[in-house]
Amino acid sequence: MPSAKHIPLAILSLILISAVTVLIIGFRFAREEKTTTLKQDRKPLSNFSTRLLEELGSLDSLYQKHLLDIRDQIHSGSSNIKISAICRNIVGVEQVSIFREAQNPNYLDLRETDRSSPISLPRQSGDPSVSGGIIVDIAEIKRAKSGVDFQWIRQPGHPPHFAARLDYKTVMVLRINPEITSAEMDAALADWLTDAFAPIEAAGIPATLQNPSGKVIISTEVPITGSDPDLLIPLPSTFGDWKISSWGKKEMTIAYNQPVLIGSATLAVVLVIAGIFGYTQQQRALHLAEQRVSFVNQISHELRTPMTNILLNIDLLSDSLTNENRPQIKRLELISEEANRLSRLLENVLTFSTREKTHPFSEKSRQILRLIPCDVKQIIDSVLFQFAPTLSRKNLTARQSLPDSPVFALVDPDALSQIIGNLISNVEKYAADGGKFEISIKAISSNKTVSLSITDFGPGVPASEAARIFKPFVRLSDATTEGVSGTGLGLAIARDLAESMNGKLVMEPCDQTSHEGCRFILTLPLSVKNVVTMAS
Repeated sequence: MPSAKHIPLAILSLILISAVTVLIIGFRFAREEKTTTLKQDRKPLSNFSTRLLEELGSLDSLYQKHLLDIRDQIHSGSSNIKISAICRNIVGVEQVSIFREAQNPNYLDLRETDRSSPISLPRQSGDPSVSGGIIVDIAEIKRAKSGVDFQWIRQPGHPPHFAARLDYKTVMVLRINPEITSAEMDAALADWLTDAFAPIEAAGIPATLQNPSGKVIISTEVPITGSDPDLLIPLPSTFGDWKISSWGKKEMTIAYNQPVLIGSATLAVVLVIAGIFGYTQQQRALHLAEQRVSFVNQISHELRTPMTNILLNIDLLSDSLTNENRPQIKRLELISEEANRLSRLLENVLTFSTREKTHPFSEKSRQILRLIPCDVKQIIDSVLFQFAPTLSRKNLTARQSLPDSPVFALVDPDALSQIIGNLISNVEKYAADGGKFEISIKAISSNKTVSLSITDFGPGVPASEAARIFKPFVRLSDATTEGVSGTGLGLAIARDLAESMNGKLVMEPCDQTSHEGCRFILTLPLSVKNVVTMAS
């Protein structure tokens, strides 16, 4: 796990990364690409459209004149064969219909090929005998004023028809094929368009010209950007509209949305300021915590020497008293008991402060101990001797189930004394009403371990709390701990010291059948007497 000094720096780094990310995202959202059309001279397009409109008007007038010539020749009383020959001289005429008063219409199909496909026939308005063809209003054409006795008939779904009055009783209707006439008109304009379109090409204006059928007749070599033209000029003609399309030159510009940019920059600055402020506060808090730990460590060290002298002088004073001074001896035993309790508290505080200074964020930090073969029975006797006044005053009896021969474990004697002392102190605080507790030792040769167990007969600890009680400063908030003083460090330090000696400390939950409260089992590595390993 990271050390305390590295965590604030890691948090600050994450905040700074977040600020940079916000800034980058803000720039991307604020970035706007705009395409603008550059101004250009439209005069070549205007001149070309004017000239082309005049040229189309001339061609339309010429074609219409040819159709009127057909009318004049038919009016002279020509036969069908002669009419066919006359009409075939005019491009695009594929059908002639003659409507005479009180007679059926005369239809001539002038197509030279594809006669197998039917061709729709024009019909007078209100005539039910013919269906599907273009409707011709004969009466209107007959009423035409002098000099305007012809007209173009255009109806959806039908090709254009040219109708002209032959006399006051007869009307001629010519069916025109627009595809043929369009192709002939394209060919007629080809040379003219090459010369007329040159100024547009020279000006570098992207443009195209489409005939009425949508075919592009001519275009500039300048690349065309976009699908829709910026300028569309329709030019009407007899057979449909010609279209001049023009595209302006485009320029890509990049702009930034100021509110979005300012907002993201402000948020990034706020994050940076908050991160620096938080980092400073955390550093101050860590420094203050280190000062507190150092202060507690120094105070504990300073108190250890006076406590040792107090205990020594209490022992000397007790030895100098006789049975006649029984009340004084009782008071000295009480002072000794409390002094031993304070001494154990100092040892626990020193151990915990050392651990926090080395590994403040690790629940299983390891202390460096000097491991040597030790007689576990001898250490237990030493600890019980220290607790004798307290156990006697609380009417607690220690029952020992120990083997006859010494049992050696590879441990640090001071650390083992502190573990056993913390476990017995736990019994006298929370399980004194049981009246007794048991200490047993087993040497297990199969896995080369020593098992030391301390069993009390108090209220016990729920199974759900078996792991939590080994955490620092944890005290169960129920009747078990009411009115009991303590720091909540004893079991945490005991387990930490056990693991530092390659051992293990666990608690078994209550056993209702045997009326036991709880049992703490300490497992330590077995050692041969007077043999010190290389590891120690």
